[in-house]
Amino acid sequence: MTPSTDTSGGGPVKQGAQGSAVTGDPGGSVGSD
Repeated sequence: MTPSTDTSGGGPVKQGAQGSAVTGDPGGSVGSD
């Protein structure tokens, strides 16, 4: 996962709270994974 706000979840950082809508990773777009 890259610490980007768009590549993982396709949304802003807040998407990370829900997890990635695309990959389903718990880290979301925050890159916590």
